[in-house]
Amino acid sequence: MILPNAARVTADTPVVYERKLDGHRRNYAETIGKVLGATVVLGPSPGGLRTALTARYLVITTLESAPMFFFALVLARAIVRRRSTVIATRWHVASGRRSARAALRRLAHITLLAVEPIQVLSITPPADDDHSRTPQFIEDVEFWDLPQPVFDHPPTSDLATAVATARHGRKTIVVLGTLERSKGLLFLESIFAARPELAQHYIIVCCGEVMAPSRADLEPLRLRATVWVDRFLTRDELLSLYPVADIVWCCYDPSYDVSSGVFGRALQLGRPTLTRTGSIVARIAGRAGHGESVAYADVDGAAAALLRRLPAPPRPRNSRFDTVSTSLRRIIMRHLHRS
Repeated sequence: MILPNAARVTADTPVVYERKLDGHRRNYAETIGKVLGATVVLGPSPGGLRTALTARYLVITTLESAPMFFFALVLARAIVRRRSTVIATRWHVASGRRSARAALRRLAHITLLAVEPIQVLSITPPADDDHSRTPQFIEDVEFWDLPQPVFDHPPTSDLATAVATARHGRKTIVVLGTLERSKGLLFLESIFAARPELAQHYIIVCCGEVMAPSRADLEPLRLRATVWVDRFLTRDELLSLYPVADIVWCCYDPSYDVSSGVFGRALQLGRPTLTRTGSIVARIAGRAGHGESVAYADVDGAAAALLRRLPAPPRPRNSRFDTVSTSLRRIIMRHLHRS
């Protein structure tokens, strides 16, 4: 699938390439394509690969969707002096693991950083104590991608109306995205199991597709939740749930320490979040003065935070799309057009 974003496609028009379309990947590719005025190539077709291999300028929007494939692709392009930009979403993951696969990833990372025609950008901010060579940090696309109309006229949905009706004067803890163990949902259930009085103050709302390996483990939470929707949400349904969320749950399991579009949308829309102390999203939240973090598995600490009622950050009135996209375009195009 090829989506041209430029009124006139020329040999100098950048190509944005993404092979997988699940989760946030398509939104990343289409948003970056819009920012750059690029041709967006989606899917694993041979024609798409040929376009990516021969394009004068190439941008890979999620390296981790096919890390070794994209590594080989941009290295092959570098040999013939074709410039590429690679955006990493989980650059830090390989650095903390000890396995042959992680070692191979680290070697690939070192190579990507060393080869001049390749630019590497990362949406993961480096840790304060990380003194190794790391890619240039850029903001996660889903921390700034919402256009101004979303702020002027927030989407509504029957689902959001149902959540508002179910509150009966209580606050809402809203869990969005895929529903699985790694999202810290066993911890969420354990908080309410240990502190029944929380049910007088909050309802739990879980909306998203339940991952099959986690289904049995999440059954207690399903029974405890006031609203449980096990399916893929449309974009409007997803965005409509933020205004009715008093807390957006982002306190993920330590094994799932990545950037989060759910958190990013809460940040953009000014909704409070609860994150895990020490996690990537907690570091970003701390720098932004947003929400609160708790130690993972600290049931009493989490219950105390909820009973304090997390203060709502000021609701932003304007999109940051134009400001951030202008900066990102400058960063990428400066590299691609370097002689």
